[in-house]
Amino acid sequence: MAKIKFLLVTEDLISYIVTTPFEQVCELVAWLEGIRGNAKFVDDPVAWLPSGSFANIIVTEDDVDDLPNNTQAAILGECNQMLYECHGTLMVDDNDSVFYWVRDNKNIEEWKLPSMLARGE
Repeated sequence: MAKIKFLLVTEDLISYIVTTPFEQVCELVAWLEGIRGNAKFVDDPVAWLPSGSFANIIVTEDDVDDLPNNTQAAILGECNQMLYECHGTLMVDDNDSVFYWVRDNKNIEEWKLPSMLARGE
C-alpha cells in the first residue's frame, strides 16, 4: 500500500510535501491527535514530523522562473502530481494555530472544512 503524503504549510508560508511512514489513515489521525496542543510542533513543525517521514520543499514560482525553460514544465508537472497525491494539508498559521484539511476525493478543488488541532494564544 502507498505511504500517506500531506502538504505542510508553515507560518512563514514555506511549503513541503511530507511522505509519512503511514499506510492507514488511522495512523495519520493518531499522529495528528498527538500533536494537538504541542507548542514544540508549532515552533518547528518539520522537526516534529512522524519518525520515518521525509519532507520535500516545494519550489516557488520565482525559483522555477530562474530555471531553463526546458525544465520548468517538467518541474511544475511533477509538483502538481505530488500535490494531487496528498491526503490533505497541515497548516501552522501566524497565530500559532494548527489546522488539518482533508481532501475528500481526488478533485483538488474540493476540500472538507479544516479541523483545528491547536489554537494560538
